[in-house]
Amino acid sequence: EMLSLFLASPSASPSPAPVRIRVCTMGGEGMCSVGAGDSTLAALRFLAPRDGVVLNGCSCLARCDRGVVLQLTNTGEFVERVNDAASAADVL
Repeated sequence: EMLSLFLASPSASPSPAPVRIRVCTMGGEGMCSVGAGDSTLAALRFLAPRDGVVLNGCSCLARCDRGVVLQLTNTGEFVERVNDAASAADVL
């Protein structure tokens, strides 16, 4: 009887889909093009958990007057003015 308790595997729940974030790092004429997009992407990579978040740089997201812009591709939502590590942490 005790052995069956140890052999019974708990029901595995499916893992949630990873959060996918695109960070504008080039194109356009805003902050993304002058290195702020690369800095934001680096901050996100440093702060993000190892599992569950996929980060990629991308070309212009056509919001050049709104600081560094991210797109949460799971929902299509845009996040604007992610210009420093503190605002990157808020996203995560």
